[in-house]
Amino acid sequence: MTSVPRVLIGSPTAAPYAYCLQEWVQAVRSLTYPNFSAVLVDNSKDIAYDKTIQAAGIQALKYQPSPGESLREILANSRNMLRNLLLQDSFDYFLSLEQDILPPVDAIERLLAHGKPVVSGVYYKYFTLKYTSPTGKVLAKKKAMPLLARGTKDPEKMHYFTAEEVEEPQLSPIRYCGLGCVLIHKDVLQKISFRTDPNSSGKAFDDVSFCNDVLAAGYPLYADTSVKCTHRLSEKPAGLFDSMSK
Repeated sequence: MTSVPRVLIGSPTAAPYAYCLQEWVQAVRSLTYPNFSAVLVDNSKDIAYDKTIQAAGIQALKYQPSPGESLREILANSRNMLRNLLLQDSFDYFLSLEQDILPPVDAIERLLAHGKPVVSGVYYKYFTLKYTSPTGKVLAKKKAMPLLARGTKDPEKMHYFTAEEVEEPQLSPIRYCGLGCVLIHKDVLQKISFRTDPNSSGKAFDDVSFCNDVLAAGYPLYADTSVKCTHRLSEKPAGLFDSMSK
């Protein structure tokens, strides 16, 4: 008899994300996969948000940021708490599912079915796009696009997928994905931890370093465009990241 892989679902979080906690809990409880555990890591500096998470019925770990620790470092270190839990507690996969991402009920089954070491679902965020008006004026507008990118001939550059490019269900090779909904095999996490890149421009978070490290270790990256998630962007409080970094 083939055993059902054991999946750890989790993400860093903080008190400003309380606005979508109940939706996330309900989405996780609605998953049809039979063998998973869910854990959130609270990295709120001065608020015991972990107590709120536990009251909602989800296991919570507490990460206490050090003085001067950047938001990027806090997120990577919080995610490494989940990585350590996965490796110590004999899980087979980690589903990185951020607290403002709501997956389809059968997301785990669909991602597992490919047998790939790293497979992302699809969720959207707003990008600011610049364009030139008919009068020659440079303007900017926000557009919701998938947080997925493919490589280009220039290894330093990426091409982000458009919404139209992920309409049809397919397994697509990618160069980059966010960590909002991505299934990662334990073999990958035995070799790779989450980290920030001290040589980055300061805007890159641990998702960029993770994808770079996965590819450098010889693992391919994929996205299943049939696994479309809801991203609670419209409800996100203004200045959320500012409030988390204080």
